[in-house]
Amino acid sequence: VVHTMYIKCDSYSGGWVSAEAMMQMLGGKGNLLLLDVPAEQAVSTTFCKGFEDYVTENNPDASILEYINLNGNAQEDAYNAMRDLLTKYDDIDGIYSPDDNFGLGIVQAIQEAGRLDEGILVWGTDLQPGGIDALLAGDLAGSCWSDRYSGLYAAFTSALYFAQTGITAESLGYTKTPTTYVRFMAVTQDNIDE
Repeated sequence: VVHTMYIKCDSYSGGWVSAEAMMQMLGGKGNLLLLDVPAEQAVSTTFCKGFEDYVTENNPDASILEYINLNGNAQEDAYNAMRDLLTKYDDIDGIYSPDDNFGLGIVQAIQEAGRLDEGILVWGTDLQPGGIDALLAGDLAGSCWSDRYSGLYAAFTSALYFAQTGITAESLGYTKTPTTYVRFMAVTQDNIDE
């Protein structure tokens, strides 16, 4: 079935811009950990894949120590995984997670392990309320955000246009549904006011 239009947040771009910003903060090098969503979600939620691809393609002096899929989607899942990773690795420079709540669990584990003074950069995703507070407090180094308002605006105005004109992707001869991607931007303390 060819639908008239599909609007999607491009999670891959969120990982890509997050990696770019974090690697700038780290001077293009460092030991990194990636804590991803549960494996069954990683097919459609590709933040960590975008992050990994950026680092691999652009930062030969950076090492991804481990890329793991969490067992669940809660802050507690990231906390539990991070406790184990902190005992396994002595030298960690940055940690990326595709969710601000994961980031909060990671920060909690770092605090409890007494490793805050190591300056480990923790990056979240999606500017959720707790993540905004953690970013402003300096607990998260960054996050990424997509303008969902613009995406929804495009969806509704397009739907009205197609309904009024009767135009569809099929009437235009498309064999695939046209897709519009809402891109992400990296957010740090420097640009959070935007």
